Amino acid sequence: MSRLEATVVAEEVYRRLKRLIVEGELPPGARIDRRSLAQELGVSPTPLNDALARLIGERFVERRTGRREEEGLYVPERPEGELVHIFAVRAGLEGMAGRLAVERVAAGGDPAPLKALSARFRGLEPPFDEEKTRRYLAEDKLFHEGIIAAAGNPVLADIDQNLGCVHRSWIQGLVRPPEETLGEHRDIIEAFEALDADRVQGLLVDHNLRSRDALLRKRPSDRAAARP
Repeated sequence: MSRLEATVVAEEVYRRLKRLIVEGELPPGARIDRRSLAQELGVSPTPLNDALARLIGERFVERRTGRREEEGLYVPERPEGELVHIFAVRAGLEGMAGRLAVERVAAGGDPAPLKALSARFRGLEPPFDEEKTRRYLAEDKLFHEGIIAAAGNPVLADIDQNLGCVHRSWIQGLVRPPEETLGEHRDIIEAFEALDADRVQGLLVDHNLRSRDALLRKRPSDRAAARP
């Protein structure tokens, strides 16, 4: 296999592993069996190890040492309070990404990414049963990932990828119910369609900070650490 082919395979393995973690198929606390994963993914150890090294750097995977029987790679069990800080950082990243996406289109850039965002959440209306909530979570992921991509800023995308803020915020599912956030998403879409950069940025910041505040209400002990 050429170096280029190996790189492409490692990238695909990386994306698939990250998705397994984000979607909970590799849940927090799960030990990673490299041999089984390589067989399941149909790859050799080399691209798998390359992908795992990236995920360790992004804190999606951790290496544990100590007692021999417990050594190995695991999906981290993160304290729920960490999400408070994740949503604060995500607010700033997504707010700027939304502004950049609008400015890009207003300057004559390809409007397709914003049109794709506008297509999200169609046909999803209350009441939300279990199946519709799963669909809503999938739409939510695509919507917020799409905002980062639509910005067209490789530095911002790299920061988000390395911090993993957007992805890690979904590991425990939806922080707030769809009935509460659907209207917020549609307000953001409306601002995108109007190419109102100020409103897009403000709405995205507020949207994420409301989720942070919902977490704070559940965990009042985190309030002092999260707010100056």
